[in-house]
Amino acid sequence: MTDDQKRELSDIEINLKQMLRLYNKLSSKNQELTDLLAEKERELQAVSNDIDVWKTKYDNLKVARIISVKQDDLSGAKLRLSKLVQEVDKCIALLNE
Repeated sequence: MTDDQKRELSDIEINLKQMLRLYNKLSSKNQELTDLLAEKERELQAVSNDIDVWKTKYDNLKVARIISVKQDDLSGAKLRLSKLVQEVDKCIALLNE
């Protein structure tokens, strides 16, 4: 083997070692990122579950509030209707005079 070939072989070995170090470093970083992604997905799922629970509670509260308001409106509507009937009765009495 000539000196040039030995140098080229040595350069190839150096490059290969650098590539292996870089591969190991990137592989390690990839594993870290994969673990981080899995953790974030678990957190996202937990938050999504919390949102679903709060949406259900909010919907239940809206329904309860609507029922409450309708009962109050029903009483108010009865009073307004009663007043309107009284006014109509007065108008009919005036017409009959």
